[in-house]
Amino acid sequence: MDHGSDFPGLATYKDRWTTYKDRWTTLLQQSRDLANLTSANYKQYDQVFLNIVQNVQDKQEMVEAAEALSMFSEEKPVGIPLDISQKFLDLRNDVERFQKEFNDYIETQRVQLLQLAKVLQQEIDGLLKQIDGLTAAVLPDFNVASGPSIIFAFTADFGSHCAHRRWRLVEPGIAIIGLAISRAQKQKELAVKQAELAEVNRKQEALAHIKSEFDGLDPDIKIISSSLSLFADIWRQFHGEAEEFAKVLRDVQNPTSIPRVFKLRVELARTIARPLQEALEAYANTIGTR
Repeated sequence: MDHGSDFPGLATYKDRWTTYKDRWTTLLQQSRDLANLTSANYKQYDQVFLNIVQNVQDKQEMVEAAEALSMFSEEKPVGIPLDISQKFLDLRNDVERFQKEFNDYIETQRVQLLQLAKVLQQEIDGLLKQIDGLTAAVLPDFNVASGPSIIFAFTADFGSHCAHRRWRLVEPGIAIIGLAISRAQKQKELAVKQAELAEVNRKQEALAHIKSEFDGLDPDIKIISSSLSLFADIWRQFHGEAEEFAKVLRDVQNPTSIPRVFKLRVELARTIARPLQEALEAYANTIGTR
């Protein structure tokens, strides 16, 4: 987003947008790391801890499994905030406000340029008419084969004591030169106005480029925010589930007393493991290409 010399007010928006892009880049990296970590963590949850739970043989193994699940449930992603989805939502809200302000600024500049272009075009049209009129007045006299004629005018003014004679000499060529000078001046004015209009047109193109450049950089924050909210919830969900499973194992006296509902929940948690891991890995790979 350059063009600061054309639109001085753009500098403020550029600085703000740079800040948003930096936040966006950081959050994308964190979201990719969270997706990868969640995928690996759930794989461990499935293949290690839930596998142990499904294969306990006695009370001692149940106690050991419960302790392992409790420790697992307390794990937190290192260096990755679990409120990352909220951070994306905050960024989305900031960008939406920015978009409105930026679009209003662009629209204001666009209208001003259109009005200026209209005024300049009217001035150019007026100058062209004047030049055409001067051209029509000059050219016929230059086509007179005999050359400029000389006209003598005589006036007599009689007073009481003396008479004064005044002669005037008028050469048509002088009039032609005057018209030609006026025409040249109008052509200079025309050239200036045409240059000003060309500059306005260039700024209009630059403005359109700025808008398209911004639209191209505008991230799809809503989709990303929704995905991140899901990932954060997944982390909380299966770590919370691990503690629930641990409590059941501590309360049950032997493997034969494990409730059927508990066994079905464990089986379901293991069934969704692979598709969940694949979805998380696919997201991380997609983010990696941005």
